[in-house]
Amino acid sequence: MQQKIDKPWGYEIIWAKTDKYVGKILRIFPACKLSLQYHERKVETIYVSDGVLELHLDNRIITLFKGQSYH
Repeated sequence: MQQKIDKPWGYEIIWAKTDKYVGKILRIFPACKLSLQYHERKVETIYVSDGVLELHLDNRIITLFKGQSYH
């Protein structure tokens, strides 16, 4: 079950979904931004397959490059 959802910044493909887990691939177009989000409890892992990602977390900025991940 794959589902593609268009977004203003690109799109996401949901490749797995259960009551406790969602696996997504995000395609973010160049120079686009995602909205800031806050979660009380959520575990996420992000992997950069191409380009550069600037991740804003708890008043700090983490820059991830192709091949890097953050959990």
